[in-house]
Amino acid sequence: MLILIETAYHFTYIKSHLPEEEEKMKRLSIVLSAIIICISFTPAFAEMPGYAELTKLLVDISGWEASEATGMNMTGPMGEMVNAVREYEKDDMTISAQIIVGMAAQGAWAPFQAGYSIDTPETSVKTMDISGYRVGISHEKKEKSGGIVVLLPAEGTSGIFTLAYEGLSSDDALDIAKKFSWQDMEKAIK
Repeated sequence: MLILIETAYHFTYIKSHLPEEEEKMKRLSIVLSAIIICISFTPAFAEMPGYAELTKLLVDISGWEASEATGMNMTGPMGEMVNAVREYEKDDMTISAQIIVGMAAQGAWAPFQAGYSIDTPETSVKTMDISGYRVGISHEKKEKSGGIVVLLPAEGTSGIFTLAYEGLSSDDALDIAKKFSWQDMEKAIK
């Protein structure tokens, strides 16, 4: 859920800094946030994996100290969600790697769905294809922080891998994201 809020914040921040469309974009951001919250509780269409299985895919990264991977399976009247998360630290840099399965994953991907690229003095947002996967990157330049979202297009399931980072360039964060096996993640959520 934290990645949904962070992604909605980045989308809102970016859109609100376009001067001629500021008021319209604020309204759009509120609507987008409401949509994300609603689809987060929409039923999923495939059997969900267990979070313990997904935590095994959040591997050690050479030179980084990592917490123990954890997660949860959540079931409610409106559907299911699974997530696995692991935190990493090195010097003044931090990373949070997360796998999300279920309709909540679609909400986190929503800001990148249209494939727009935005570049301002403060922020950059881009969507690209890497090794057959759609990847969205939102980066705050001055803070050297942001998030990477990898769409895991497993048949019948909605899943994403995210890497939230602080103290890194977007290129360095992307290099770290590539150290995780997106293929294994996709297989695990089928």
